[in-house]
Order: sequence, then C-alpha cells, then structure tokens
Amino acid sequence: MGKAQTSILGVVIITGIVLALVSVTYIWGQPLIQKNVDRAHTNLVMDKMDEIDDAILYTSSTGSNSVVDLDLSTSTFVIDAPNNRIIYQTYSTVPIIASTTEVPINYYELATERESKTYNATWTTANNPALSGYETTTHHTNTTIGDVFYNVTIYQNSTSSAWELVCFWKAGAITKLLDCAEENQAVTKESTTIDMIGIETDGTGAYTLGAVVENKGVLGSEPSGIVSAKSVTLADKEKITFYLTYRAMISADNEEYSIILQCADNCVASNNNKKLVISRVNVLMTSTEVNTYIKLEVQ
Repeated sequence: MGKAQTSILGVVIITGIVLALVSVTYIWGQPLIQKNVDRAHTNLVMDKMDEIDDAILYTSSTGSNSVVDLDLSTSTFVIDAPNNRIIYQTYSTVPIIASTTEVPINYYELATERESKTYNATWTTANNPALSGYETTTHHTNTTIGDVFYNVTIYQNSTSSAWELVCFWKAGAITKLLDCAEENQAVTKESTTIDMIGIETDGTGAYTLGAVVENKGVLGSEPSGIVSAKSVTLADKEKITFYLTYRAMISADNEEYSIILQCADNCVASNNNKKLVISRVNVLMTSTEVNTYIKLEVQ
C-alpha cells in the first residue's frame, strides 16, 4: 500500500513539474509567438497593398473591373480620394515598422514630400519693421509663396543676441504671431504651412519645409503606386498605417500620365470581410496629359 502511494505521489510530482515547465515555456515564448503572428499579419497587409496596386493598374490599362478581397477583422480600410491614396490601418503588440513618420516600402522615395527651401538672407538692413525685443538691424531676402511676393526677414534677439526669428511679410507692419516663426515653429502663408527647421547662428540663412509636392516618376521604369508606412506607439500596442499613393508619371515625350482615384460611397470599412470593387470610369487626354479615373468602392 505504501509503495502504491509513493508511485502515485511520484506521478503527481512529475506531472506538476511538467506542467510548470510547460507554463514557463509558454510565458517565456508567448511574446515571440505573438511577434511572429503580428509579423505574418503585417506581411499579409503589405501583400494586399501590392495586390490592390496590381488590380488598379490592370483596370486602368484594360478597362475591365477588378475585385480584391479584404480581411478587415482587425483593420480599417480608407479610400482617401482627395489625396489620391488608399489607407490600410492595423495593429501590432510589437514594433514592426520602425518609423513614426511615413517611409517608402516598395521604392526609395515617397509619392509626395514637403518642399524644402533655403533662404540666403545676406542683405543687411535697418529699414525693416521694428519688433519689440529684437534689434533693428536685420538680415533680409525675398521670395514668392503661391506666386505672391514676400519679404523674408531674420531678426536678432536684443537680450540673447541669437538670430532666432524669421518673418514672412508683404508690406507695412509685422504681426509676430501671424507672420513669424522660430526654429521648430510654423507659420501659414497663402494656405501653405511653412515649418522652420533651422536658422543659421549668424542670421544669414533659414531652412524650411513648405508645400507638399509630387515626386513624379518615369513612365515604364518606375512605379506609379508607392506603398509606404508609419507606426505610432499607443498604450499597449503599435498602430501601423500603410499607404498606397498614386503619382503622375512622365513619358519620354514629356507627356504626363496620372491615375486619379475616386470614391463617392462606402469609402471606409472595418471589422469585417469586404470586397474592394475597382472600375475605370473615364480617360481624359490632352496634348500633354492622360488622366485615367478609377472608381473605388468597398462592398
């Protein structure tokens, strides 16, 4: 009887040890398992963007409708027609895309980018409008914003002697809050946001990011649809946003070919299986441009 009890006790102890080892292994390996699951899901989303691009290009060239299946059980799909792009948003418990700003995935450049500009303010003058707290001698140059003439003036702080303020103004007085920006600030002119990213320490130059401009591609050798992505950290997960943006393509004859996305209804979908229906609605041609209009709808 004692031997039987000892055998049972031994089995129980061994079983307990095995269960403990399994639990520890699962707890230790669960993040790795989840990472692999999330990575696989992210790869599927990237593959789906490529599939959508192929379908749009096919419909654009042939005129035949295309249908792409969408698994949106944990994702959100947006047709952002005003910006000529598709947005596919999903989530991950581990970092997959190591960038909080949009980066290209299928090519070396984005479809659009902020226009960078350098202002060489080598003209020194004391005739510009005075600003409280700043020296009257300034560095100056001129520019155009949206075809409108502007003065660009760099001011020196009277207390710190730092060249720290850049003002964009037409004529007359300057309103600091509306016309000027320090480094890492922004000012809006002619509906264009101008971000001040740098000012030379001697006040002779300033560097900005301005309007969004299109990186036009070469027809036949570069992609018109650019896949890009960014990731933002939330409380306990990463929100990953993929973009498929279409840009104009320039032919050897300097003709411009564009795919223009349109969506009137059912432009946003999530939390279910859907179908993306793609159709060509029009092709408009001029002597210098060919615009192909593609209608998108989630059903």
